[in-house]
Amino acid sequence: MREVAEPHPFRVPTRYALARLLIGLLAIIFVDLWLGGPLRHLDVELADRSIALDSPWRGPLLIPDGVGLRAITAPALVLISGGLGWRIRSWRPVVLALSAILLVNLTVGFMKLGFGRGLPRHGNPELFIGGVMWPSGHAANISMTMAMLIFLFSRYRGIILSPRAKGLAIAVPTSIMCSASLICAYHWLSDLIAGVAVGLLVALTVSGLDDRYRLLSAARLPDGWLRSAVPDDASERSAVV
Repeated sequence: MREVAEPHPFRVPTRYALARLLIGLLAIIFVDLWLGGPLRHLDVELADRSIALDSPWRGPLLIPDGVGLRAITAPALVLISGGLGWRIRSWRPVVLALSAILLVNLTVGFMKLGFGRGLPRHGNPELFIGGVMWPSGHAANISMTMAMLIFLFSRYRGIILSPRAKGLAIAVPTSIMCSASLICAYHWLSDLIAGVAVGLLVALTVSGLDDRYRLLSAARLPDGWLRSAVPDDASERSAVV
């Protein structure tokens, strides 16, 4: 079967503009944390207001916070992409999902180790002190997963959401997870914001590379591997790409 010939869920100019905005946001956060700006002061203030370690609310809040665990988001994304791939008899959705999972974990891992931010419970919000807090992996996982699901369902099921619906689909679960993490002081606020930005950047990167790949080499690989059936003529190829 041929994959659904639908437009990309993000228009190309919008995607590039959003990517630049997210990169700029990460740069601003880094400079603020490095220089001890207002965001770092807000981090400390919010951490001081977090619930106590023996609070009865801590247990229930572990549930929404745990939604961002890689052990939950990764299998969910792979299973859903596998279902989409089965419908069109193609491995392409699964390969895209696995690529996003690998990229987000590599990116977050390198950033955590490279910037070495301390834990909120230790009360030290500075960078380069050997911690692993910035950015939040949970926030990156949940935002990337939701953005990739929007992309995959648009590309392979033809379900095109309005910009507002896309924003809500990403913002609602991400906000719930981040709020729980912030209340429990598992992360600084700026960790969570940066994690969301990284997750969205990864989803934009993978979807953008998929678009580029379709343009350059859609007809070079055997059927079923990274692509669906090759269009029969130029007009169909234009419609699918």
